[in-house]
Amino acid sequence: MQKSKSFSNIGNLPARKVGWVLILFVSIVFAVMAFRPESLVHAVEGGKPVNANLEEIFVNSGFAELVEAVSPAVISIEATRKFNMPGINHFRGAPGFDVEPFGNLDPRMWEFFKRFEPGKQPPSNRPGRQASNTGSGVIINPDGYIVTNLHVVEDAETIKITLSDQTEYFAELIGSDRLTDMAVLKIDTETPLPYAEFGNSENARVGDWVIAIGDPFGLTQSVSLGIVSAKGRNLIQNSPNVPLLQIDAAVNKGNSGGPLFNTEGQVIGINTLIFSPTGVNAGVGFAIPSSVVDDISFSLIHDGVVRRGWLGVAIQTVTSEIAQALNLSEKPEGQYGALVSEVQANSPADVAGVQPGDLIVEFDGQTIGTVQDLSRLVKKTKPGSEVAINVIRGNEPISLKTRIEVLAGVDTEMRNAEKDMSENESVNTQFGVTLGELNSDLRSRFGVDEDVVGVIILGVVPDSPADKSGLRIGDVIKSIDRNDTATVNAATETFASLRLSEKSRTLMLIERGSNSRFIVVDLG
Repeated sequence: MQKSKSFSNIGNLPARKVGWVLILFVSIVFAVMAFRPESLVHAVEGGKPVNANLEEIFVNSGFAELVEAVSPAVISIEATRKFNMPGINHFRGAPGFDVEPFGNLDPRMWEFFKRFEPGKQPPSNRPGRQASNTGSGVIINPDGYIVTNLHVVEDAETIKITLSDQTEYFAELIGSDRLTDMAVLKIDTETPLPYAEFGNSENARVGDWVIAIGDPFGLTQSVSLGIVSAKGRNLIQNSPNVPLLQIDAAVNKGNSGGPLFNTEGQVIGINTLIFSPTGVNAGVGFAIPSSVVDDISFSLIHDGVVRRGWLGVAIQTVTSEIAQALNLSEKPEGQYGALVSEVQANSPADVAGVQPGDLIVEFDGQTIGTVQDLSRLVKKTKPGSEVAINVIRGNEPISLKTRIEVLAGVDTEMRNAEKDMSENESVNTQFGVTLGELNSDLRSRFGVDEDVVGVIILGVVPDSPADKSGLRIGDVIKSIDRNDTATVNAATETFASLRLSEKSRTLMLIERGSNSRFIVVDLG
């Protein structure tokens, strides 16, 4: 039987024929490689790839030289305190998860994240028991000034500092700022210390390399590398002026208070917070930018306190629904300005003539797009400065002037505790609310201050316009459609006129707890 001539029988071919077959195959391969385009993308005519205009980048073997240069400025912190009270211990030792880096972190966030903290144990109630907390810091001055997070050293009786050469000192707390979770420490040495300089975090771009150095889980002088993942993250309750840097460099418990370096060896942030469902780094970390840290540390070193400007208004974001109710031209949500929901008596805003319902669009010559913009600018304004404020009232622009005063203490805390529900004689409207006149009994029962004027909600019909708009029992309606509602009759008349109008929704100013805010009510 004749054998089939195939590649499986190539071994039976004469050597000379095998050689010619191999030469032909290699020649075809080289011909294809020589005449093929560099890539399928480059073969397409017209246009350029997105990296075509980038300068050529030379990558060295790593960041070893940079790390060696800056590490002497990074220190370890061990803070010890005694506790006699039951409750959550802020000073947690490794192993664990640094999930409560801010003293004013939203309690709901804390309740969520603390569930995932490995090894979490409630503190003992026995008097005199000690707890220690470890963290990191960075020397910012040759005289021994150190920056760290407040939550690392808060309420500590002793603060021990360990330098990179293992020399130990006890530090003094110079000052702290709860609003930004920053603290400045001081150690006394006979010789000048190596220190780090601040870079400009405003110049940092998303995608830039960053290097974190600290003591995760007590592993001193640990280095991690990543990039800036995002800028301007606002995650802290009552602190909209702290625009956090989001990073993916690995940071864990013990990194708190440690520096975040750029590739020039400058500190552009203080590592502060991580989000993680597992209790360890998940690639989502946050740092206080150096633009904030530099100002805060300067104030704490020279004055011992941080003095912020105060305007005296409660403000809220203008949602798309509120913008429609105000007949504002269409813009991205949160870019309309800051809506004033309350003006404190005798405050700079009150003196200037700012009114609830005003939309602040410019402060001291700078455009206001969000509530964070206004809060940040006001707090950075030097107390005593005269500033111009531009508002929109109705459809008319109005220019005002005032003198900014000093903010006393930390911003007023939100009090949103639910009050006991109860029934009372009142007027039931077609919008699903039962209203009552404010008297001493109702004020006492629902915790309404004597100076609050309006009608109180004593009942909300399920699935009614009021219910769908988020109104609650205990809310005080101060105005409807910009009409004051000092009495139930006034509120009823306004509701009646709205029912006859062609409006599909309206603004309602309410007082909840000790805070006023506008809400949009769908008229059905």
